Amino acid sequence: KSLVGILQKDLVKNATDTYGCRVVQKMLEVACRDALVQMATELNDHVIVCIESMHGNHVIQKCVERMPPDSVGFIVQAIEEQTCTMASHMYGCRVVQRLLEHCALGRLSKMLDDIVGQAATLAQDPYGNYVVQHVLQFGRKDDKAAIIAIITGDVVTFSKNKCSSNVVDKCFEVSTIGEHAQALEKERAALMQAVLGEPGAETPPLQQMTEDRFGNYIVQRVIEHSRGAERERLLQQLQDATPQLKSSVRGKRIYATLQKELGLTQAKAAAS
Repeated sequence: KSLVGILQKDLVKNATDTYGCRVVQKMLEVACRDALVQMATELNDHVIVCIESMHGNHVIQKCVERMPPDSVGFIVQAIEEQTCTMASHMYGCRVVQRLLEHCALGRLSKMLDDIVGQAATLAQDPYGNYVVQHVLQFGRKDDKAAIIAIITGDVVTFSKNKCSSNVVDKCFEVSTIGEHAQALEKERAALMQAVLGEPGAETPPLQQMTEDRFGNYIVQRVIEHSRGAERERLLQQLQDATPQLKSSVRGKRIYATLQKELGLTQAKAAAS
């Protein structure tokens, strides 16, 4: 208790110190509820300073993980005042992710709305893309539907971007096997249609992605998540692109996925 009292006297300084932050994190793990509440009070006006610190951000993350849910409102409020700035910050994105993991979604409504509203930009950000993926994993059903719709609107561009290709992948995952997959059937169908394109198209979106550094990975993931009639259309398109695919390293990766997911014989038939 005496150590807790000593650290609390200069909590922000300790939280942002190379070694002090480790002691504060340990204190957060062992402190009683009353001490945790007191620490929240001490940090109340210094959340952003701590988040932007390479050491202090770990303390704020630990606060989210260890403090009673009704005691982290000061962190939520600080984030809400500049959600997208924090979501695209190298340390701030970590705190936003912890909030999504540990807080009731009803308490994060404004933060979630802000993230979804800027999802197209955040998806292409080196740090923001992780936040968008976390919303797809932990967010409300409507948040997930909205993000999938945004990605669907320009799926080729998002698939070819280093950062947002991860979000495209997550969209397919959560709409196929995620918690709200059944409720996202409509959004999933639209996303798959956007990748496959209109029947008879000269250069379907899928084929625009096959030779791209990041897009070819999405093609592999689409194969893994495809089913039924859409899988047959997918296979047909890849069969039509056989000459190009057989002559490239990335095309061979796609064939390897076909062999794994569709069976060696069927994949060979497509390649012949």
